[in-house]
Amino acid sequence: MFRTVALTSLCLIAFASTAHAEDTVARAFLEQGMHQRDLGNDAGALLLFERAYAIEQTPRTQAQIALCQLALGDWAQGYITLTDAMSHDRDPWIQQRRAALTEALTAARAHIGFVRVEGGNPGQHVWVNGDDAGPLPHPELIVASVGEVNVELRDGASVLDARHVTVQAGATANATLVAPVPAPAEHVEEQTVAPASAIAAPNDGVPGNTLRTVGWTSLAIGSAGVVAGVVFQVMRENAVSHQRSCYTNMFDFDLAVCPEGEASVLSSVNRNGTGAVLGYAIGGTLVVTGVLLLLLTGANDEQPREHAFVCGPNVGVLGASCAGTF
Repeated sequence: MFRTVALTSLCLIAFASTAHAEDTVARAFLEQGMHQRDLGNDAGALLLFERAYAIEQTPRTQAQIALCQLALGDWAQGYITLTDAMSHDRDPWIQQRRAALTEALTAARAHIGFVRVEGGNPGQHVWVNGDDAGPLPHPELIVASVGEVNVELRDGASVLDARHVTVQAGATANATLVAPVPAPAEHVEEQTVAPASAIAAPNDGVPGNTLRTVGWTSLAIGSAGVVAGVVFQVMRENAVSHQRSCYTNMFDFDLAVCPEGEASVLSSVNRNGTGAVLGYAIGGTLVVTGVLLLLLTGANDEQPREHAFVCGPNVGVLGASCAGTF
């Protein structure tokens, strides 16, 4: 319990300290602004008063902002700001200076008039001389400085309509704004979908050409593999014959005939045998793949192409044979 009370007290003290610091800064800006007004620098004073009002929004600071705006000739905004400040009639500073503030307000009325806006759609904004006067509907009269006034109707960043009206002191000028009517949606005629048989597939020949290229490439590489298998088979047969000549009988190995040694002879036989098996296996697979691709692409053409090229080992005779149709 004691800890809770202590924490609460610390929070209140910190809040009070922060509020006091902000009040001190705002008062410093306010005093600097008053000094600039005494020097006749109303523009510099306005900036200081606005900084003070951003920290602490008091009727006194708001009234000082309004007096600077009036001194700089911004009669409409000064009138609005001063009217708002004087609405705080219970504020001691306003009460003490009401007579002087009323006199400034009366002087401002000689330089302002009003604009009544008609037309437009709810939610669209009215801008007067580059300032946003609020969204429609706008039941109140808009305060404007005497003279030529530009009234715009905007929807976001888009200017929908604009009018120039002449505002006279104490009088009301009417501005009728017209929002453009949205264009009707374009009628899109229904299009008859052609049957699938009548629609030509774009670039129909490209996939077929690609498959044919792959097929012929596979066929060529496979044929080379088969030929390599045949070469390795021939080399293996020669190595086997050489191995047989190295034996004087079934069990004795003649080093005089085979000086490279039994292990080297066996290695040559095995190596060439492995090369023959791989050449036949890989080459045969590629040949079959190439033939199938060529048959498939030929079947999809309007005029089937009878292309074929096959290589393979001869049965019973050492070697290979190839046949093709183009």
